[in-house]
Amino acid sequence: MKTFIRIAVLTAVIGSLSLATIAPALAQAEPKPPRFDELCQRIKNRLNVRIGNVSSSRDENISVYESLNKRFEKVIAAAEKKQYDTTSMKTALEESRAAIAAYDSTGKAYSNQLTSTANDACTGETNYKTAIETSRTNLKTARDAGLATRSVFQYSVIPELRAYKVWLNEQANTGTSETEATETTEIPTTGEAL
Repeated sequence: MKTFIRIAVLTAVIGSLSLATIAPALAQAEPKPPRFDELCQRIKNRLNVRIGNVSSSRDENISVYESLNKRFEKVIAAAEKKQYDTTSMKTALEESRAAIAAYDSTGKAYSNQLTSTANDACTGETNYKTAIETSRTNLKTARDAGLATRSVFQYSVIPELRAYKVWLNEQANTGTSETEATETTEIPTTGEAL
């Protein structure tokens, strides 16, 4: 009987030791729910990175479009010197300027909305959800304004430049044929010394 009691006590000790080592391992395996403060900080950090990316992208695109407008203005000035009708070119330039201004304002509105969303991230879940939905709407508006700016260049400015190029080529061809005509009349026809 003593051996039976020894075996029972030994089994109980081994069982309690194994439970003592397994319980902390099981407790560590279960993920702890993140604290609300940690979630708020993660959300704020992500939104701040997004705000920086949006602002730098908007500024870069606007500088590219404005430099294209400056180049287009130089082409218009050169076309006026050559007495080309520049009314449609000026209209395309004004459309481009208006599209750039709309793109800039919608981009700033989106950045401002993201900033307020970052500020509302920790105040309450319903405020944050509403702010995110408004931010998504502003994002769509900003993207549409960017596409409109690109479309103005693609479908208004570039065709005007092509039309001006065609006109320049026509002027060059008519100018060449006139000089050829004057040169051919000056060539001797009687067989004089060439």
